[in-house]
Amino acid sequence: TCQSGYSGIGCEVTCKGGAAKPCSGHGTCLPGAFNGQCACFEGSTLGFWGGEDCSRCLDTFANATYKGSRC
Repeated sequence: TCQSGYSGIGCEVTCKGGAAKPCSGHGTCLPGAFNGQCACFEGSTLGFWGGEDCSRCLDTFANATYKGSRC
């Protein structure tokens, strides 16, 4: 198991968004990902985020149902 912000077999890969704030704080760094890949949050509680480092608020979030909630 890698420390937060790192992935890969030997935990040598820095997660997208940086080790200090992996996935820009809007997702989870996938364990074992060789490229620091993120799984971005997609829900009304944590917001709908996208992009390689989960830093982009998705258009889905701006619709009337979720407007003004989290991003």
